[in-house]
Amino acid sequence: MFGWDLPKHGRSASVHCYYSVPFIVRGYRHVSTAKESLLSCFTLSNELVNIWSHGLGALMFLLSVALLTYDALSWQSPLYVGEMYWPLVLQQFGTVIAMLGSTLAHIFHSQSDWHHQAMFVIDYFSISFYCIASAIAHFSYCRPADPGAGAIAAFSANGYMLTALCGHVGIFVLQCTVRFVLFASPIRTTILLSAYSLSYGINFIPFLSRYFSGGEYLASDGHHWAQFFWCVVSSAILALRVPERWLPRVFYSLHSHSLMHIGIIISVVQQRSALLLDQQRYHDFPADTQPSSYAILAVITTYVAVATSLGYVISFHVLDEQKIKQNASAVYAQANGRDLSKKKRGR
Repeated sequence: MFGWDLPKHGRSASVHCYYSVPFIVRGYRHVSTAKESLLSCFTLSNELVNIWSHGLGALMFLLSVALLTYDALSWQSPLYVGEMYWPLVLQQFGTVIAMLGSTLAHIFHSQSDWHHQAMFVIDYFSISFYCIASAIAHFSYCRPADPGAGAIAAFSANGYMLTALCGHVGIFVLQCTVRFVLFASPIRTTILLSAYSLSYGINFIPFLSRYFSGGEYLASDGHHWAQFFWCVVSSAILALRVPERWLPRVFYSLHSHSLMHIGIIISVVQQRSALLLDQQRYHDFPADTQPSSYAILAVITTYVAVATSLGYVISFHVLDEQKIKQNASAVYAQANGRDLSKKKRGR
């Protein structure tokens, strides 16, 4: 009616293994333009839940940023105390960036080899941005009130942010490299999940220091552990490739990656609840131990500059597209050969 032909879908055999996912045998989009990619958001494909879960999540947390900023700028709000609300607003903004980056990656990555590579570099960039913003918020609100308690006592505010900056830049580089080199390999999944675990570990240090330093139980503790629980569950689902491993012809739209998306949203909601409660403890910390707005701005600006430069260099100068695709073909051929040999032995 409007001249909009919805994109067609194909089986895994109809797309290069560069784009295919283990145990997903159908629902792959055949798109070559931005218009077709956008229209595919409304078709039952292997990316449908991936796109809408984080797309709606980005809108939800964007509303959270707006409400927090409005409250923080209100004289009647208990949040309004100088610099105390900026880490919380930054963390929520980082969540929006992460979910928006994920949404864009899943919408446009199938257009071409270039789009596939560029979109997932943007995805990893946005995830690391969220991780750094979370690290700043966790240090600002979640550590022990006693500066000498717990493992976090070894860090000053600037020292912790510098550690988080270096750690997350390194993780970003590792993710970009591994993503395009080790295809369909358990090693790749292990390395990527280990990188996410390291990111989470850096951010979790302030809370763990408080929790195990012998202080009283706080209302936010349950939310912190709920966040940890949903992160573990989401990672396990992704690593095991369930439920598509069991019924690959059925679970091609709602699969392990999309379930991981949903689990991460639940996890981040728990994180928001924990930070809102811990933010009320801001005055428990000596003023000279808190990160300043200038230091936070310097860390974020440095990350954006360094990660953007490294992402560009790694993606388009260090990695060779043709070698990557050849490597992908070899890995998938080897995997298919193992599957065929198993079937023959089973007869």
